[in-house]
Amino acid sequence: MAYQSVNPYNGRVLKTFKELTNQQLEKAIKTAATCFETWRDATCASRAAVAAKAAAIMRAHVDEFGRPVTLEMGKLIAEARGEVALSADIIDYYARNAKRFLAPQYTKKTPMKRFLLAFVFAGLVLGSLSSAKATVETYDIDPVHTWVGFTVSHFFTQVPGYFSKVKGTIVVNRDQLTNSTAEAVIEVASITSNTKMRDDDLRSTNFFAAATFPTMTFKSQAWKSTGGDTYAVTGVLTMKNVAKEVVLKVTSLGFGPGMKGAAISGWEASITLDRRDFDIAADQGMIGNSVDVVIHVEADLRKPAPAKP
Repeated sequence: MAYQSVNPYNGRVLKTFKELTNQQLEKAIKTAATCFETWRDATCASRAAVAAKAAAIMRAHVDEFGRPVTLEMGKLIAEARGEVALSADIIDYYARNAKRFLAPQYTKKTPMKRFLLAFVFAGLVLGSLSSAKATVETYDIDPVHTWVGFTVSHFFTQVPGYFSKVKGTIVVNRDQLTNSTAEAVIEVASITSNTKMRDDDLRSTNFFAAATFPTMTFKSQAWKSTGGDTYAVTGVLTMKNVAKEVVLKVTSLGFGPGMKGAAISGWEASITLDRRDFDIAADQGMIGNSVDVVIHVEADLRKPAPAKP
């Protein structure tokens, strides 16, 4: 199966890489083995020189290295440049300090039994530790551009409604979305169906009892990939003090610039609930028990707190 690099913002295929033949793969492995045989005998000073040169090349071609980060990860170009600069700084750091780090060090508390301490750096180049940095970002749900809607049958006809006040956060691991988490709080009294008499009834003890249970909450427990940008997100939904495990069908719509270039993310989610599971059972025979819920979320990337002096 061919591997494709896809722009997460618009879904456009950037490049398709053909599957290697057995002969091509064998040749690549032999080339890598030959390089390793040469590299493992190189002195610390020669390795550090290579690392320093790599850092210099990265700084000289920031945009060239940053562009794939933007296209393949959806980061703003300023963030991509920052990633390149940070990686170059890390490589430089280990290049400058490699000899000191790799020098033998002995504990002073046990002179009779000295323990040799050695630091072993993984990767072909000393700065490869920068690749282990996970890209974790926190997004705050934008209530102005987020919609929590539902439909439920009234005899034969589907009647829509929505909750107008919602807040929450989505903590995203951009390298592995299945490691993400999400939490949301919905104000029950914000329920709207465009009919005041019906809305008052929905807020009453006949249904949601909004005065007693002013909020409903959702907190994710696990994200499972279901293909492409879709996920089955298991979490606990609490409504009228009843907590129940549910599974949302979630789609990641993308990451990129929003209003005035601010970084945002987009999401869609859906689920069908049985209202009786949450002690909402009034008007049986007139109002259906299955409630289809559809959620549209726009979330703003939270800016890091300013560093303390």
